[in-house]
Amino acid sequence: MKEEYLHYLWKTKNLPLSNLFLTDGRPLAILSFGIHNQNSGPDFSNGSITIDGMTWMGNIEIHINSSDWYKHNHQIDTAYENVILHVVYNHDKPVFINNEEIPTLELKNYIQPSNFEHYNKLLSNQKWIPCEDEIQNTGEIHLNNQIETAVIQRLERKVNLISSRFKAFNFDLNHVIMEQVANILGTKVNRLPMQELIQKIPSTIYWKENKEMIEAILLDVANLLPPNLNDSYVENLKEQGKFYRTKYNLHQMNPTSWKFFGTRAPGFPPFRIAQLAALITQQRFFDFLNTAIEEWLNWFYHEKFTMNEYYSTHYHFEVETKPHSINMSRNVKELILINVIVPVLYWWGMYQNNESLTEKAFVLLENIPPEKNSIVNNWKKMGLSINSAKDSQGLLELKNEFCNRKKCLSCKIGHQLLK
Repeated sequence: MKEEYLHYLWKTKNLPLSNLFLTDGRPLAILSFGIHNQNSGPDFSNGSITIDGMTWMGNIEIHINSSDWYKHNHQIDTAYENVILHVVYNHDKPVFINNEEIPTLELKNYIQPSNFEHYNKLLSNQKWIPCEDEIQNTGEIHLNNQIETAVIQRLERKVNLISSRFKAFNFDLNHVIMEQVANILGTKVNRLPMQELIQKIPSTIYWKENKEMIEAILLDVANLLPPNLNDSYVENLKEQGKFYRTKYNLHQMNPTSWKFFGTRAPGFPPFRIAQLAALITQQRFFDFLNTAIEEWLNWFYHEKFTMNEYYSTHYHFEVETKPHSINMSRNVKELILINVIVPVLYWWGMYQNNESLTEKAFVLLENIPPEKNSIVNNWKKMGLSINSAKDSQGLLELKNEFCNRKKCLSCKIGHQLLK
């Protein structure tokens, strides 16, 4: 037996509520199961029970064995003095508070062994997700409810990050947006150096200089311009970069921070940094909070964010390639929409107490195609219908934060299967 499972039974009221008796034989009525406490202290607060016609209000503590009370040293913790009910799987020892025995409910005879075996089977399943063989039995309404829950949880995690970065950048929202865009363009391989690069350059500089100068500043501070290369475009970048680095007293990064191995050519740092310069020097990009979102989206999708022609044959300064596009792809734009625009809209709506903005965030997610990655593909193989970025974002969260962590008891799908 696992204590987590007992918490689940208590929280979901999955017990014969009209036929409960304490270990001393007295009937027990549960008026309120209390509020699950995720922090230190008793497991459930503000519970309410009736024993012998008298109503008690206070905390409820749950253990596998009643003797765990002493193993966990609750007898010396004043936080447990208001425990009105001790719920245990196995009653092996009476427990006292101030020399008075705590009423104890033993669950051993109330729990169906087959249900716990089902739960254990889910936890021990080594397939891609614990309920892979059963998920189709859940029902569409429960699937959709859990995806919706996961989307909100994912957005709230991103909102917490944006909020902390907003404070770190001295309440400069545009600087936060730049950093988030840089994170996306850097992908997992170069996310951290991209973040460092944005942090090294004050946001005021971006509004003073044009796209070519910002490109030179970014590449110079990134320390990616090769020292000995007979190339007029690179030499011009070096000259301009050095000038502005001195002018603004900027400091270069360690060039070894950047990774080329493990990423495809369009993701190489010089190409991505030039792409970043092309985007963040477009003032209209930052206006999505102040204009009609439909109008802004139409502009964003049609704007090419074109880089210098030099990059049509270069992903890397020292290697020339066959001609390729220097316009920002739709796929990259949609990644920015999903991972930057939507979370910022949602956060700003919460920050300003403006429900219309938080609703816009959801509407936007519903109108962006789903992401294409291995996790989304695996969900599709299990027969799930994935029609928008809202679905794919919810399923990414479900896989990473619920399935991988075996949090079946916190998942509406797991709850339905165990029910």
